[in-house]
Amino acid sequence: MSNKDSLNSKCSKIAWIERFTNVGPNYAISIDATNDISYFLGLFNGRSVVGKNIFDDPAQIILVKLAPNGIPINSWSLIQFSATRDEVIAGDLKVKNDRFYTIISFSGDLVILNNQQVDSVGMGNELMLVTDDNGNLIFYHLLSNVSSSSQIAVDSKGNSYVIGSFTSELLIDGKTVFKDTSGNNSRTNSITTNDINSNFFVLKFDSTGLLKWFINGSGEGNFTGQDITILPSGNLVATGTFSTKIILGNRTLINNNTQFTSWIGILTSNGNWIASSSIRADTSQVLNSKSSEFLIINSLGTDKDGNIYAVGQASGTFIFGSIALKLFPIGIFVTKWNFCTVKRGGVVVPLLLEGNKFPVKTKRPFKLEWLRNIVVRIPPENGINPHIVVDASGNSFVSGYSLNGVEFQSPDDKIKREGSGSLDFFLGGLSPNGTWVSNFSFPGVIDIDSNLIATDCNKKGISLFAAGTNLVNVDRRNSFISRIIFHLK
Repeated sequence: MSNKDSLNSKCSKIAWIERFTNVGPNYAISIDATNDISYFLGLFNGRSVVGKNIFDDPAQIILVKLAPNGIPINSWSLIQFSATRDEVIAGDLKVKNDRFYTIISFSGDLVILNNQQVDSVGMGNELMLVTDDNGNLIFYHLLSNVSSSSQIAVDSKGNSYVIGSFTSELLIDGKTVFKDTSGNNSRTNSITTNDINSNFFVLKFDSTGLLKWFINGSGEGNFTGQDITILPSGNLVATGTFSTKIILGNRTLINNNTQFTSWIGILTSNGNWIASSSIRADTSQVLNSKSSEFLIINSLGTDKDGNIYAVGQASGTFIFGSIALKLFPIGIFVTKWNFCTVKRGGVVVPLLLEGNKFPVKTKRPFKLEWLRNIVVRIPPENGINPHIVVDASGNSFVSGYSLNGVEFQSPDDKIKREGSGSLDFFLGGLSPNGTWVSNFSFPGVIDIDSNLIATDCNKKGISLFAAGTNLVNVDRRNSFISRIIFHLK
């Protein structure tokens, strides 16, 4: 075990924790990057007191705005559901220019939204909602036949980009956008789902809610869309999984050795593929069988220089650049990628920052800067769903879950953190060069999909906002949001 400081009072502290009752199981948080204002989005199911406001049944999606000291400033009921708690997921939240962009997954016959009736269509439904700082609706869209919770990214102009997965036919506001006519064979494309056919989509809406363009996957097998983020150049980074073969622009990516692995690609803001790659399995080290090995990039981040950070989960041995990493029976990987570079006036510049001039035919557009992993103890069938956030300086923070402790690993070091004996929500901090510099945990936190984090940087240090859920009884969960101040060495 390393003797380095593991996030004690010398390098960090919990500034505050705010708790909410009758919330769960899923929600998302985001922060205002200028004054440490934080936001909590959650499904409140039952009587709940939030600041000066009281919310009763029926189930409601509520957005809470918290001051830098953690006191709720205001709260709004965005949606009232006739569906039960287990049929609703508050999937994602982004805050930009005093607007709130949210994704809500639901099933049921009726949703009341600012006194407007929205009827569900198809199998799986999501509402994309955009509201102002007073909770007033600006626009919304209903996405139907969606098979997993979508993610959203928003640029400085208010354009929003949504990535997700759908089955058979994607509908927007009841109208067909596109059908999956590839004739995919049924394959398992998720740790926790049965055999289904799926495809991914990326949508762009302008600041008024007008659909500008859409793309989906082509090839063979099944595809999913997992996450999307925006680079300083204005280009997009998107990621998802594929089972057999996927075509992104003029590149074809092949997976013959695992149940599924991840694709990652660069898109212009006009929806054109610039570059793409995948993470392949090491066929010389099959640990169990092809049908049980997998890799998923769950979450993406970027810094001011356009470097890409990714965190995910895997079972098997996979090749990152020239490095083979074994994760078995399941583990977490964290990576930082740069790109092919070129000299401009004697200065080496990542070609990604050159916008559309990126060399499309480059076989290895992603250069691995570093690779780290986290040893967790959790049944592989449960999944981990880790998340990553990155500040402008390139400090990155990873969250996830583990039973009976966690170990943060790098080529030169191993840092162990003991567990509480139950499911613990852990955080790990990495410096820009990939050194583990901090770690922390919230003991006894449940719900794999709710280890959410956001970050802000100011003169007082780095603020990390974390949210989790605690089980009270079979029918009740309480949630919390906490601000932690990091002082990295």
